[in-house]
Amino acid sequence: GLYNLDTKKISIEGTITAKNNAYSITTGQIEIDSDAGLLTTGKEVLIEGKKFTLQGKGMEINNNEQKVRIMKDVKATFNN
Repeated sequence: GLYNLDTKKISIEGTITAKNNAYSITTGQIEIDSDAGLLTTGKEVLIEGKKFTLQGKGMEINNNEQKVRIMKDVKATFNN
């Protein structure tokens, strides 16, 4: 990854997977702005939970608001 001293943002390339007890998020690149509490990517995104799968392109995670937004080409599958 790269840390930009001017913007204070971290950029990571390659397959990235973040997991917790409820779901996992996988993408090919992420930019972290810890000051703003934002994680963003323009790459393909896969979110897998116990009862759903969500795919799309581009994502914004706002940690301060606890919101995840998939930007386009969203496909969701829900399982019983």
